[in-house]
Amino acid sequence: MAFTFNSQDIKAASKVLGYGGDYRVKVQSAEYQGKDDNPQSKQFGSDKFQVVFEVMDGSEAGATIRHFFVDDSSSTGYTPFRYREINAMFAGIGSVNDGAAIELANVGQFLPGQILSVRVNEFEKFTTSQGRIGYSPNVAAFGAPIKESVPDKSNPRPKLNGAETSINPGLFMH
Repeated sequence: MAFTFNSQDIKAASKVLGYGGDYRVKVQSAEYQGKDDNPQSKQFGSDKFQVVFEVMDGSEAGATIRHFFVDDSSSTGYTPFRYREINAMFAGIGSVNDGAAIELANVGQFLPGQILSVRVNEFEKFTTSQGRIGYSPNVAAFGAPIKESVPDKSNPRPKLNGAETSINPGLFMH
């Protein structure tokens, strides 16, 4: 089968979030990542999963936000708190009844397509395995879907040396 070239269809598969703010998002994907067995924190058997949210509207439409969830409710090494993010996400989605038992291993089956809102207050610095520095949005809160996304233009994603960083450096269009 032949490929049909289209010079007008060259948008990257995902866009980085440019500003903090409140965003109406759709769950693009959810991936269960197994149990977290961490002897150092005495955290054993905690389910963990990653969700990719996509901004649905406004100037940041198409931007993706990744968030890692951990059900640490059974942890004995510290006072559990990360499980509350899972509760907040499900409350934002609004289709889960109190007391419902949810098999987190199945998040990839029931989360994609769900709509809610997220608040991003800051960007977390990270370093890739290749030594490149980047910034990822840090979700501070989850809520019911809002009418429209509201970027906080006073809270831009940090830039290094005044230039955007990319996980895929060297991909330039001339």
